Order: sequence, then structure tokens, then C-alpha cells
Amino acid sequence: MNKKLKSLLQSKQKGIVRTTGAPSQKSGRDGDFHVRKIVGQGIFLFYKWNNRWYSTRMSEYRPKTAEHKQPVKVPVGIKPSKTGEITLEAGNLKAKKGKATTNQLITMYPSDHGTAALRKTLDANEIELSRTSVSGMGTDAGGTSDLRILNTTGHSFIQIETQGASYDPYLLLAYRVVGESEALKQWCIGMDNSDADLLHFNYKSSGTDPLTPSSTTASQQKMTLDTSGNLGILGQLTITDIPTDSAGDNYLVEVSNVVKKRTPAEVLSDIGAQATVTAGTNCTFSGATLNVDDAFIKNDANDAMAGTLSITSTTADQLKVLYDASNYGLLNVSATGDLEIETVGAGTTDSDITLNADGSIILDSANGKFMAKKASTEFSVSGSSYAGMILGYRMIGEDAAHDSYTVTTSYVVPDSAMTVRFIAPPSGSVEVQIQIQVDTASGRFIYFGLSDNATYNSIGNSYEQFSAQVDETDSYVHQHCWTITGLTAGDTYNYWLGSKSSGGIGNTLRWGGSGADRHCDFIMKVTALPAAVSDFAEYD
Repeated sequence: MNKKLKSLLQSKQKGIVRTTGAPSQKSGRDGDFHVRKIVGQGIFLFYKWNNRWYSTRMSEYRPKTAEHKQPVKVPVGIKPSKTGEITLEAGNLKAKKGKATTNQLITMYPSDHGTAALRKTLDANEIELSRTSVSGMGTDAGGTSDLRILNTTGHSFIQIETQGASYDPYLLLAYRVVGESEALKQWCIGMDNSDADLLHFNYKSSGTDPLTPSSTTASQQKMTLDTSGNLGILGQLTITDIPTDSAGDNYLVEVSNVVKKRTPAEVLSDIGAQATVTAGTNCTFSGATLNVDDAFIKNDANDAMAGTLSITSTTADQLKVLYDASNYGLLNVSATGDLEIETVGAGTTDSDITLNADGSIILDSANGKFMAKKASTEFSVSGSSYAGMILGYRMIGEDAAHDSYTVTTSYVVPDSAMTVRFIAPPSGSVEVQIQIQVDTASGRFIYFGLSDNATYNSIGNSYEQFSAQVDETDSYVHQHCWTITGLTAGDTYNYWLGSKSSGGIGNTLRWGGSGADRHCDFIMKVTALPAAVSDFAEYD
């Protein structure tokens, strides 16, 4: 009976297996139940139907009031295929909302994540909030906010941060008409990291590319604020109202493209105090208006040169600037266009003229004449007050290794550096002077000449001259001068020193030295000479 019962039970009931690991496709028979524990996942009930295994996860029974601490498991590495399914694909949670719609579920990395850069960051590169609600919204009403950040116990702020000096943090405000192509009207407000951290307010009327603080043209930069608090505005500054200061009125004045606040006293100082204006025949002052007879001072269309301020007068003292009645300056123009600037003072010969230039003082005479006078009497050679000016200078040997040259019987340039370069003065006449140490042998003659090339090429026989003869062996500092006339004023010239001796070895030129008691420096200089004037400056 037992055997029959056992056989009967086996023919009616399939086996139930208790083991570990997932069943293989070949294990068991149709109708079998397996209870299996899978490591890391839990306990599952498997049932085989039509040679395929189906499973369900089993949970530990707990009373209703007990906490069920069972984790939620989602499939890994696949896309959700049916509505309501959630899977983990490529590290992101995906949810199937409809036949054609699969959404990504946004998650945040924990604050203790192993990679510091990922802590508290979302696993989405871009988030867009989109809605169609216009509830409570009109032309002058915002309605409900699209994004609201509320801190009930502290500050609320949004931080926009970039990494790298070439990237800009900014806000972009864009608009396009519904149905139009993407040609955006854009305002960009942000920091230009590539330009001294300037805060830009930029505008572009069209274009599909997003506007940035640094990708703009000069015309798009409507307003700029630098780190020192200086504000630059491309257009006009319109001020509706300026309240009256308790201490008096203040004015806004533009000075060198900068708007400054000025008091009435400062404004008067800027334009000249009213008290200094004296009414007269040609000038009257009424209220805040200065009236000037334009026959006396012209700055209108009657000017000979439009846009200039003209003073027309044939009398003396055409322009008079007074300190008081006894101390003043005069500016006069003669019928031939001569300009005279004159000072008059209460003292004797104490009214000076000072030229104080924030740069160079340039004297430019079309005819090249310059005069120095005392009480209207010219004491310089006529038209030649430039005479004595050093036009060129060359020195060799200062704190340098000493050098020498043994003179031969032919003219040779001892050293290519023994040269001087200059521009000829208005007179066309100069003096060339050299200094050098000469060691001579008894009875030897030494000659000096001028060359126009580093390889000796005489500028003329008259400039090859005997310079010295000694009756015994000597060593001395020697100087020699040439007067050169007939040069073209304004042309550039370059001369080199040449030298020769009357006989064989015996004359040596020496110069320079870095030690004590060595030779003198070699010097070659050119000095301007005055124009030829009888009895005062005569040549030949």
C-alpha cells in the first residue's frame, strides 16, 4: 500500500527542490518548484513551465507594524520595455511612461562620494523646466514662479561657477516669437574671465548662438563694471531727477569722458568765476549770460577759419592777460604775421616767461635762424644762437681694456670705432675735434686726416694736416681740430679719424684703460659754428 501511495503521489505531484544559485535551463521538469537562495539578491521561488523557468522574489514575513528594510532591485544594463518599468542603463535610472516615451530619473551623488568633484552633483548635464501655464500672468504680473529657492532659516543664493580662466559665469535672458526661426534676442549678464573679471551687460538682437560676456563685439557691450567700481556706458545716461543736496545744489559734469559731481563753486572754477567778468563796450554780462561783441571776438561763421576763435585787432595789446594793472602779459601779431609774447611787471627785469611742457620743447625755424638778444640787441652771431651746440660725440676707452695703434707712413683709420656722426647745422659750418695720447720718437712727424669711410678715404687734401713734431722721445695727450664749411644744412655726415707718420716705426697712438694711471679716452666731437658774418664769424 505504501509503494502504491508513493507512486500515486509521484504521478500527481511534481518535486520541490531547496538549493542555492539560479537553476539552469536543463535542470528540473515542467511543473517543478525550486526554492533557491541567490547570494546578494535574496530567496526566490522558481517554477518551470514549457521548459522555461519563471521566478518571484520572496520576502521575510513581518507584522504590519514592523519595518520592512528590503531594498528595491531594478534590472541593470537594459532599457525599460513596458510602461511602468524602471531599469538602470549606463549608470542612469530610466522609466517607461508610455509606448514612445522613456524618461531619465534624476539622482544626486552623495556628499561622501569618493570623487570630490561629483559630490552633491546631479547625473544630468542639462535640466530644462518647461510648462504652458499662464495662471496669474499678464503683461505686468509674473504669476507663479518657475523655480523657487526658499531657505526658512538663512540666506538663499544661486552660485554660478566655472573652472578655468577662459570660461565665463553668466546669466542669459533670451526671447523669440512663437513660430519664428531660432533668431534670439538676448541679454547676457556675467563676468568676463578673459578681460580683468569685468562685469558685462551685453545685448544681441538676433542670432542662434548663445551670447557670452567674452564673445561680443564692442557695440554689443552696453554697460561694463570693473573691479574698481568704474562704470562704463555705451549709450546715454538718462537721469529722471536729482534731489537737491541739503548743503546746496550739485551738478553732474562730464570731464574727459567721466561723469563727476561738482558743486556750484567747482563749476564756476571750471568755466571761470562770474566775478572776473567786467562789462564794457564789447563785453556785457547779464544774469548767467556773457555777451561778447562778435566784431571783437569771432567764433561764428564769419571767421576766416571755421571752428576757430579769432581776435581781430590792428591796435597794440591785441590780447592782454592781467594779474593786476601793473603785472600782465601781452600777445601781439604784426601786419607781416610776426608773433610777439611780452611780459610787463611792476619790478625791473623780473617778469619772466616760463615754458613748462609735459613733454618736449621744440624750436623749429623754417629758415634755420635762431637769435639771442639782450634788451632787443642780438649778442649772438647774427641768427646763430645755436653755435656751440655739440652735434655729435664719440668716446672710446672709459673703464675698458687699453688699446694702441702703431702709425705707418700711410693714412689709416686706427680703429673703425673712431668715428662721429652728425647733422649739419643751418650755417653749414662745424668744428671737428679729436683727443688721443701720442707716443713719439725723436724727429718724427705725425699727421691727422678725416675720412668718410672706415677704410680710409680722405674728404679732401686740406683736411690731411701736420699735427706735431718732437725733438726727443715723448708721450703726451694730443688734441687736433678741423673747421669744415660748405656742408648742406640738415644732411647727415659721418667722419673717421686717419693718421700717418713721417718715417718708420716710432709713433704710437694709445687710448683707454680700466686700471689706474692708464691712457686718456679717445674723444671725437663735432660742434656747430655760426653763420659767416663779417667781423664776428669769418672763415678763410
